[in-house]
Amino acid sequence: MILSRTLILVSLLLALACRRGDEKKSENNDRLVGLLLISQSGADTDPVATSLEQSLDSATQTMESITSDGLTLAGFSPKIEETESKGFFDTWKNFTFSSELMAATFSANYNCLGGGSISRTWEATSTPFTGTGPTTVFGVREFSNCALFPTSRFIINGKRESYWNNLNTASPYIQVGTTLNTALDRTLVDRVRGFNIQIRGTRATITGGTQKISASAEWTAVTGSSSSYTVELSEQRSAANVRGNAIFDHSITTPTPLTHALSGSGINRVRTVNGQIKIQHNLLNFETLVTFNNVVWSAVDCRPSSGTATITVSGSRTASGIVTFADGSASYSYSGASGSASGTITLKTCTSSI
Repeated sequence: MILSRTLILVSLLLALACRRGDEKKSENNDRLVGLLLISQSGADTDPVATSLEQSLDSATQTMESITSDGLTLAGFSPKIEETESKGFFDTWKNFTFSSELMAATFSANYNCLGGGSISRTWEATSTPFTGTGPTTVFGVREFSNCALFPTSRFIINGKRESYWNNLNTASPYIQVGTTLNTALDRTLVDRVRGFNIQIRGTRATITGGTQKISASAEWTAVTGSSSSYTVELSEQRSAANVRGNAIFDHSITTPTPLTHALSGSGINRVRTVNGQIKIQHNLLNFETLVTFNNVVWSAVDCRPSSGTATITVSGSRTASGIVTFADGSASYSYSGASGSASGTITLKTCTSSI
């Protein structure tokens, strides 16, 4: 009987110790679990693939900003009409125009199909589209628990602020020297992976707004339906699990600015992209440099259709490889002293990162 009681006591003590050990192990392994859930690309445990995915998402996000803000700009006049609606949201309301102030403003509210909402305000100043001299437009989009579609993977909160400068005062408004700055402070709740992604700009505060600039575009050529512009990125992207523990922390920049050349028309309109994106992985102390070589992206849905990019990994990990773009996805492979890996990343469309 004494032996039996002793065995029971020892068993209880061991169970308690194991439980405490498991809790501590669970806490210490939160970051590892997060890395295991990082990507649906088949490279869940690969932080290089994660950094590549985030860099491509940043590029796509910038394309969406330029596309949607450009469509809004195209309709910005005293006789403004809804030109941007794709049938997914309610049309905007409360447009006003004052010839005395020479300023046009409007506000809009959209209901996201998966729940939540988007509010928008825009204001054009400096004699918008009627007089002489440079024209500027400032706009804000604010997301509140927005799931764009019932099946959307992300719930979006936060702001995107935009500032156009040096616009022509008559259509077409974009001219050589026109600039568009975009500032972000946005949180994405990833319903598949179970963690939050924070995206913020890291440059100066945007003119007229409160957020820091994450992307800048400047037009270098405008001819008919074709145009070219350069893009510089400056973002901080970080992810944390439900306990608030860091999963990844990336600093994204463009050592060589991206060049976008637009051509074609209608559904065949495309962007051809060259340049570099650098991703600094601040938790694991390595960087990934992605160099684009004539990558063709659709200007309609922001998905790539052809082209390649090289990958160079340096720091605590070293490797080199290639990315091949086709059918809206990026297939990658790399190898080096830190090992080798390959996989496929399916990129968001414009409406996924509005």
